[in-house]
Amino acid sequence: MCALFITSNFFVQAARSAQSSIGFKLKIIKPDNTPLEANSVAFRFTVTNPTGTCVLYIDDQTGVNMTSSNGIAVLRLGDGTKTYPSDSTTLDKVFKNFSNTLNCQGGGTYGPASTDQRKVIVQFNDGSGWQTLPSTTITSNPFSLSSGNSELFADKALTDFLLKADFPTCSAGQALFFNGTALSCVSSGGITSLSVTAPIASTGGATPTLSMAAATSSVNGYLTSTDWTTFNNKVSQTAYSADLAAVASCAAYEKPYWNSGTDLWACTNIDQLNANKITAGTIATARLGSGTADGTTFLRGDGTWAAPGISSQWTTTGSDIYYNTGNVGIGNTSPSTKLHVTGTATVTNLVVTDNTVVDGAACSTAGTIGRDSAGDLYICK
Repeated sequence: MCALFITSNFFVQAARSAQSSIGFKLKIIKPDNTPLEANSVAFRFTVTNPTGTCVLYIDDQTGVNMTSSNGIAVLRLGDGTKTYPSDSTTLDKVFKNFSNTLNCQGGGTYGPASTDQRKVIVQFNDGSGWQTLPSTTITSNPFSLSSGNSELFADKALTDFLLKADFPTCSAGQALFFNGTALSCVSSGGITSLSVTAPIASTGGATPTLSMAAATSSVNGYLTSTDWTTFNNKVSQTAYSADLAAVASCAAYEKPYWNSGTDLWACTNIDQLNANKITAGTIATARLGSGTADGTTFLRGDGTWAAPGISSQWTTTGSDIYYNTGNVGIGNTSPSTKLHVTGTATVTNLVVTDNTVVDGAACSTAGTIGRDSAGDLYICK
Protein backbone atom coordinates (compact mmCIF):
# COMPACT_ATOMS: atom_id res chain seq x y z
CA MET A 1 0.00 0.00 0.00
CA CYS A 2 1.18 3.52 -0.77
CA ALA A 3 0.13 6.33 1.47
CA LEU A 4 0.17 10.13 1.42
CA PHE A 5 1.08 11.98 4.59
CA ILE A 6 -1.07 15.05 4.15
CA THR A 7 -0.29 17.05 7.30
CA SER A 8 2.83 17.23 9.42
CA ASN A 9 1.77 19.66 12.10
CA PHE A 10 1.86 18.69 15.75
CA PHE A 11 0.62 20.05 19.04
CA VAL A 12 1.52 19.40 22.67
CA GLN A 13 -1.00 17.90 25.08
CA ALA A 14 -1.05 17.86 28.90
CA ALA A 15 1.82 20.24 29.44
CA ARG A 16 1.86 19.91 33.25
CA SER A 17 1.19 16.17 33.47
CA ALA A 18 3.74 13.65 34.67
CA GLN A 19 4.08 12.26 31.13
CA SER A 20 3.69 14.95 28.45
CA SER A 21 2.62 14.05 24.92
CA ILE A 22 2.91 15.54 21.43
CA GLY A 23 -0.18 15.51 19.20
CA PHE A 24 -0.02 14.61 15.50
CA LYS A 25 -2.75 15.11 12.90
CA LEU A 26 -2.33 13.17 9.69
CA LYS A 27 -4.34 12.03 6.69
CA ILE A 28 -3.65 8.77 4.85
CA ILE A 29 -4.77 8.26 1.21
CA LYS A 30 -4.55 4.83 -0.39
CA PRO A 31 -3.14 4.30 -3.95
CA ASP A 32 -6.69 4.21 -5.37
CA ASN A 33 -7.13 7.78 -4.09
CA THR A 34 -9.54 6.68 -1.34
CA PRO A 35 -8.90 7.44 2.35
CA LEU A 36 -7.74 4.74 4.76
CA GLU A 37 -10.76 3.81 6.90
CA ALA A 38 -9.80 0.44 8.41
CA ASN A 39 -11.38 -0.45 11.74
CA SER A 40 -8.07 -1.48 13.38
CA VAL A 41 -4.83 0.27 12.48
CA ALA A 42 -1.50 0.01 14.37
CA PHE A 43 0.77 3.05 14.59
CA ARG A 44 4.41 3.34 15.68
CA PHE A 45 6.18 6.58 16.57
CA THR A 46 10.00 6.48 16.55
CA VAL A 47 12.03 9.44 17.87
CA THR A 48 15.68 9.68 16.73
CA ASN A 49 18.58 12.11 16.88
CA PRO A 50 18.87 14.71 14.10
CA THR A 51 20.68 12.34 11.72
CA GLY A 52 18.37 9.39 12.38
CA THR A 53 21.28 7.18 13.49
CA CYS A 54 20.21 6.83 17.14
CA VAL A 55 16.75 5.61 18.11
CA LEU A 56 15.80 7.35 21.36
CA TYR A 57 12.15 6.47 21.92
CA ILE A 58 9.50 4.13 20.45
CA ASP A 59 5.78 4.47 21.15
CA ASP A 60 3.36 1.79 19.83
CA GLN A 61 -0.40 2.35 19.52
CA THR A 62 -2.70 -0.45 18.34
CA GLY A 63 -6.36 -0.90 17.50
CA VAL A 64 -6.96 2.64 16.20
CA ASN A 65 -10.43 2.71 14.59
CA MET A 66 -10.40 4.88 11.45
CA THR A 67 -13.86 3.93 10.21
CA SER A 68 -15.58 6.95 8.57
CA SER A 69 -12.52 9.08 9.39
CA ASN A 70 -11.93 10.17 5.82
CA GLY A 71 -8.36 8.94 6.38
CA ILE A 72 -7.70 11.45 9.17
CA ALA A 73 -6.11 10.33 12.44
CA VAL A 74 -5.33 12.47 15.45
CA LEU A 75 -2.77 10.73 17.67
CA ARG A 76 -0.60 11.71 20.59
CA LEU A 77 3.01 10.55 20.82
CA GLY A 78 3.48 9.55 24.43
CA ASP A 79 -0.01 8.12 25.04
CA GLY A 80 0.75 4.65 23.65
CA THR A 81 2.89 1.79 24.95
CA LYS A 82 6.56 2.72 25.32
CA THR A 83 8.54 -0.21 23.89
CA TYR A 84 11.90 1.58 24.07
CA PRO A 85 13.71 2.44 26.26
CA SER A 86 12.82 -0.06 28.98
CA ASP A 87 14.01 2.24 31.78
CA SER A 88 12.17 5.22 33.32
CA THR A 89 13.16 7.69 30.58
CA THR A 90 10.18 9.95 29.80
CA LEU A 91 9.24 11.65 26.54
CA ASP A 92 10.07 15.13 27.83
CA LYS A 93 13.59 13.99 28.72
CA VAL A 94 14.08 12.73 25.14
CA PHE A 95 13.58 16.31 23.91
CA LYS A 96 15.85 18.03 26.45
CA ASN A 97 19.08 19.53 25.16
CA PHE A 98 20.79 20.33 28.46
CA SER A 99 22.46 18.13 31.11
CA ASN A 100 21.20 15.11 29.28
CA THR A 101 22.71 11.87 27.96
CA LEU A 102 20.41 9.38 26.23
CA ASN A 103 20.93 5.73 25.34
CA CYS A 104 20.62 4.58 21.74
CA GLN A 105 18.77 1.42 20.80
CA GLY A 106 21.39 -1.14 19.81
CA GLY A 107 24.17 0.48 21.85
CA GLY A 108 25.95 3.80 22.28
CA THR A 109 24.76 7.11 23.70
CA TYR A 110 23.66 10.49 22.39
CA GLY A 111 24.51 13.79 24.09
CA PRO A 112 22.44 16.52 22.39
CA ALA A 113 23.81 19.96 21.65
CA SER A 114 21.82 23.00 22.79
CA THR A 115 20.30 23.53 19.29
CA ASP A 116 19.79 19.88 18.27
CA GLN A 117 16.52 18.85 16.61
CA ARG A 118 14.72 15.53 16.80
CA LYS A 119 13.20 13.41 14.03
CA VAL A 120 9.85 11.65 14.46
CA ILE A 121 9.10 8.76 12.10
CA VAL A 122 5.48 7.54 11.85
CA GLN A 123 4.62 4.04 10.62
CA PHE A 124 1.23 2.35 10.30
CA ASN A 125 -0.13 -1.10 9.56
CA ASP A 126 -3.77 -1.77 8.58
CA GLY A 127 -3.13 -5.51 8.26
CA SER A 128 -1.43 -5.43 4.88
CA GLY A 129 2.08 -4.66 6.19
CA TRP A 130 3.95 -1.75 7.71
CA GLN A 131 4.13 1.54 5.78
CA THR A 132 6.48 4.40 6.66
CA LEU A 133 5.42 8.05 6.35
CA PRO A 134 7.89 10.89 5.72
CA SER A 135 9.72 11.89 8.90
CA THR A 136 8.84 15.06 10.77
CA THR A 137 11.60 17.29 12.18
CA ILE A 138 10.84 18.99 15.47
CA THR A 139 13.09 22.02 15.37
CA SER A 140 12.86 22.94 19.05
CA ASN A 141 11.83 21.52 22.36
CA PRO A 142 8.05 22.06 22.48
CA PHE A 143 7.36 24.82 25.03
CA SER A 144 4.73 22.87 26.89
CA LEU A 145 7.17 20.01 27.47
CA SER A 146 9.62 22.52 28.94
CA SER A 147 6.98 24.39 30.88
CA GLY A 148 6.36 21.26 32.86
CA ASN A 149 9.87 21.78 34.23
CA SER A 150 9.66 25.57 34.70
CA GLU A 151 9.87 25.23 38.46
CA LEU A 152 12.98 23.07 38.26
CA PHE A 153 16.57 24.16 38.40
CA ALA A 154 18.97 21.78 36.64
CA ASP A 155 16.24 19.13 36.89
CA LYS A 156 16.01 19.65 40.66
CA ALA A 157 12.76 20.63 42.41
CA LEU A 158 12.48 23.48 44.90
CA THR A 159 12.36 21.01 47.78
CA ASP A 160 15.83 19.79 46.81
CA PHE A 161 17.38 23.14 47.79
CA LEU A 162 17.92 25.00 51.08
CA LEU A 163 16.61 28.56 51.07
CA LYS A 164 18.15 31.41 52.98
CA ALA A 165 15.21 31.34 55.35
CA ASP A 166 16.12 27.75 56.23
CA PHE A 167 19.40 28.86 57.84
CA PRO A 168 19.27 29.98 61.51
CA THR A 169 21.30 32.96 62.69
CA CYS A 170 24.21 31.62 64.73
CA SER A 171 26.33 33.51 67.23
CA ALA A 172 30.10 33.73 67.11
CA GLY A 173 31.72 30.44 68.00
CA GLN A 174 28.66 28.39 67.04
CA ALA A 175 28.38 25.92 64.23
CA LEU A 176 25.52 24.67 62.08
CA PHE A 177 24.10 21.26 62.96
CA PHE A 178 21.68 19.26 60.79
CA ASN A 179 19.64 16.57 62.53
CA GLY A 180 18.24 15.12 59.32
CA THR A 181 15.24 17.43 59.26
CA ALA A 182 16.30 20.98 60.14
CA LEU A 183 19.40 23.10 60.80
CA SER A 184 20.23 24.50 64.22
CA CYS A 185 23.08 26.32 65.93
CA VAL A 186 25.26 24.48 68.41
CA SER A 187 28.22 25.56 70.48
CA SER A 188 31.57 24.52 69.08
CA GLY A 189 33.69 23.28 71.98
CA GLY A 190 36.54 22.02 69.83
CA ILE A 191 38.17 18.60 70.01
CA THR A 192 38.49 17.25 73.54
CA SER A 193 39.82 13.79 72.75
CA LEU A 194 40.74 11.65 69.82
CA SER A 195 40.99 7.86 69.77
CA VAL A 196 43.14 6.15 67.17
CA THR A 197 44.18 2.60 66.41
CA ALA A 198 47.76 1.41 65.87
CA PRO A 199 49.86 1.91 63.87
CA ILE A 200 48.47 5.48 64.00
CA ALA A 201 49.49 7.33 67.19
CA SER A 202 48.03 10.48 68.76
CA THR A 203 49.53 12.95 71.23
CA GLY A 204 46.04 13.53 72.68
CA GLY A 205 44.53 16.78 73.94
CA ALA A 206 42.46 19.39 72.11
CA THR A 207 45.07 19.78 69.35
CA PRO A 208 46.40 16.27 68.89
CA THR A 209 49.22 15.40 66.53
CA LEU A 210 48.79 12.20 64.55
CA SER A 211 51.79 10.17 63.49
CA MET A 212 52.86 6.76 62.25
CA ALA A 213 56.25 5.12 62.74
CA ALA A 214 58.11 3.02 60.20
CA ALA A 215 57.28 -0.67 60.24
CA THR A 216 59.67 -3.17 61.82
CA SER A 217 59.82 -6.95 61.82
CA SER A 218 57.36 -7.00 64.75
CA VAL A 219 55.46 -3.68 64.63
CA ASN A 220 53.12 -2.43 61.88
CA GLY A 221 53.80 0.95 60.32
CA TYR A 222 54.54 2.67 57.06
CA LEU A 223 56.88 1.21 54.44
CA THR A 224 60.09 3.21 54.05
CA SER A 225 61.68 3.88 50.70
CA THR A 226 64.53 1.53 51.64
CA ASP A 227 62.06 -1.24 52.50
CA TRP A 228 60.25 -0.64 49.24
CA THR A 229 63.45 -0.95 47.23
CA THR A 230 64.29 -4.21 49.00
CA PHE A 231 60.81 -5.58 48.43
CA ASN A 232 60.77 -4.48 44.81
CA ASN A 233 64.10 -6.19 44.14
CA LYS A 234 62.84 -9.44 45.66
CA VAL A 235 59.96 -9.61 43.21
CA SER A 236 61.86 -8.36 40.16
CA GLN A 237 61.73 -10.56 37.08
CA THR A 238 65.53 -10.90 36.91
CA ALA A 239 65.91 -12.13 40.49
CA TYR A 240 62.94 -14.43 40.14
CA SER A 241 64.34 -16.01 36.97
CA ALA A 242 67.71 -16.58 38.67
CA ASP A 243 66.00 -18.28 41.59
CA LEU A 244 64.11 -20.58 39.24
CA ALA A 245 67.35 -21.52 37.51
CA ALA A 246 68.88 -22.51 40.87
CA VAL A 247 65.90 -24.69 41.74
CA ALA A 248 65.95 -26.35 38.32
CA SER A 249 69.60 -27.36 38.84
CA CYS A 250 68.85 -29.49 41.93
CA ALA A 251 69.84 -33.15 41.54
CA ALA A 252 67.42 -36.04 42.01
CA TYR A 253 68.64 -36.58 45.58
CA GLU A 254 68.34 -32.87 46.48
CA LYS A 255 65.52 -30.54 47.46
CA PRO A 256 65.25 -26.72 47.12
CA TYR A 257 65.34 -24.49 50.19
CA TRP A 258 65.37 -20.74 50.86
CA ASN A 259 68.72 -19.43 52.05
CA SER A 260 67.84 -16.48 54.27
CA GLY A 261 71.47 -15.41 54.34
CA THR A 262 71.69 -14.85 50.59
CA ASP A 263 67.95 -14.30 49.98
CA LEU A 264 68.09 -16.91 47.24
CA TRP A 265 66.89 -20.44 46.59
CA ALA A 266 69.51 -23.22 46.84
CA CYS A 267 69.70 -27.03 46.84
CA THR A 268 70.37 -29.41 49.73
CA ASN A 269 70.40 -33.19 50.20
CA ILE A 270 67.12 -34.89 51.02
CA ASP A 271 67.40 -36.01 54.64
CA GLN A 272 65.20 -38.04 56.96
CA LEU A 273 63.89 -40.14 54.07
CA ASN A 274 61.97 -43.02 55.61
CA ALA A 275 62.17 -46.28 53.62
CA ASN A 276 58.60 -47.24 54.59
CA LYS A 277 57.40 -44.35 52.43
CA ILE A 278 58.63 -46.20 49.32
CA THR A 279 55.63 -48.28 48.27
CA ALA A 280 56.34 -48.87 44.59
CA GLY A 281 59.10 -48.91 41.99
CA THR A 282 62.55 -50.50 41.87
CA ILE A 283 65.60 -49.30 43.79
CA ALA A 284 68.62 -49.11 41.49
CA THR A 285 71.66 -51.27 42.36
CA ALA A 286 73.75 -48.12 42.67
CA ARG A 287 71.60 -47.07 45.65
CA LEU A 288 72.61 -50.30 47.55
CA GLY A 289 76.21 -49.32 48.28
CA SER A 290 79.55 -50.51 46.91
CA GLY A 291 79.39 -54.26 47.67
CA THR A 292 78.48 -57.44 45.77
CA ALA A 293 76.25 -60.15 47.18
CA ASP A 294 77.94 -63.60 46.99
CA GLY A 295 78.67 -66.64 49.15
CA THR A 296 80.87 -64.61 51.48
CA THR A 297 79.20 -61.13 51.52
CA PHE A 298 75.66 -59.81 52.17
CA LEU A 299 73.93 -56.39 52.51
CA ARG A 300 72.96 -55.52 56.04
CA GLY A 301 69.91 -53.45 57.11
CA ASP A 302 72.05 -50.38 57.80
CA GLY A 303 73.17 -50.30 54.16
CA THR A 304 76.64 -51.73 54.73
CA TRP A 305 78.12 -54.97 53.37
CA ALA A 306 79.51 -57.74 55.62
CA ALA A 307 80.60 -61.41 55.61
CA PRO A 308 78.17 -63.93 57.08
CA GLY A 309 78.74 -64.44 60.81
CA ILE A 310 78.18 -68.31 60.76
CA SER A 311 81.27 -70.43 61.79
CA SER A 312 82.04 -73.92 60.39
CA GLN A 313 84.45 -76.80 61.29
CA TRP A 314 84.81 -77.66 57.60
CA THR A 315 87.60 -76.17 55.52
CA THR A 316 86.98 -75.20 51.89
CA THR A 317 89.61 -75.86 49.24
CA GLY A 318 88.31 -74.95 45.79
CA SER A 319 85.18 -77.02 45.37
CA ASP A 320 86.20 -79.51 48.13
CA ILE A 321 85.67 -79.44 51.84
CA TYR A 322 87.47 -81.51 54.50
CA TYR A 323 87.63 -82.11 58.24
CA ASN A 324 90.71 -83.67 59.95
CA THR A 325 90.34 -83.09 63.66
CA GLY A 326 87.68 -85.60 64.70
CA ASN A 327 85.04 -88.13 63.70
CA VAL A 328 81.88 -87.44 61.66
CA GLY A 329 78.63 -88.93 62.85
CA ILE A 330 75.49 -89.33 60.78
CA GLY A 331 72.58 -90.27 62.94
CA ASN A 332 75.05 -90.59 65.75
CA THR A 333 76.05 -87.90 68.24
CA SER A 334 79.13 -89.82 69.49
CA PRO A 335 80.91 -91.17 66.42
CA SER A 336 83.69 -93.68 67.28
CA THR A 337 85.29 -93.79 63.80
CA LYS A 338 86.11 -91.28 61.12
CA LEU A 339 82.64 -91.87 59.60
CA HIS A 340 80.09 -93.40 61.89
CA VAL A 341 76.66 -94.01 60.30
CA THR A 342 73.82 -95.19 62.47
CA GLY A 343 71.01 -96.39 60.22
CA THR A 344 70.79 -97.45 56.61
CA ALA A 345 73.36 -96.09 54.15
CA THR A 346 73.23 -96.39 50.37
CA VAL A 347 76.62 -96.51 48.61
CA THR A 348 76.80 -96.67 44.82
CA ASN A 349 80.54 -97.39 44.57
CA LEU A 350 82.57 -98.38 47.59
CA VAL A 351 86.31 -98.06 47.10
CA VAL A 352 88.67 -99.87 49.52
CA THR A 353 92.35 -98.83 49.23
CA ASP A 354 93.93 -101.53 51.33
CA ASN A 355 93.17 -104.68 53.29
CA THR A 356 90.88 -103.48 55.91
CA VAL A 357 90.03 -105.14 59.13
CA VAL A 358 86.57 -104.34 60.33
CA ASP A 359 85.73 -105.13 63.93
CA GLY A 360 88.91 -107.29 64.32
CA ALA A 361 88.41 -109.74 61.45
CA ALA A 362 91.50 -110.57 59.38
CA CYS A 363 91.24 -110.70 55.60
CA SER A 364 92.24 -113.98 54.02
CA THR A 365 90.86 -113.49 50.53
CA ALA A 366 90.98 -110.17 48.61
CA GLY A 367 87.72 -108.70 47.36
CA THR A 368 85.56 -110.46 49.88
CA ILE A 369 83.00 -109.11 52.27
CA GLY A 370 81.89 -111.30 55.09
CA ARG A 371 81.21 -111.58 58.73
CA ASP A 372 83.50 -112.95 61.33
CA SER A 373 82.64 -115.37 64.06
CA ALA A 374 81.21 -112.55 66.14
CA GLY A 375 78.87 -111.51 63.31
CA ASP A 376 80.76 -108.35 62.53
CA LEU A 377 81.18 -107.16 58.96
CA TYR A 378 84.61 -107.19 57.30
CA ILE A 379 85.84 -106.09 53.87
CA CYS A 380 88.99 -107.25 52.11
CA LYS A 381 90.50 -105.63 49.03
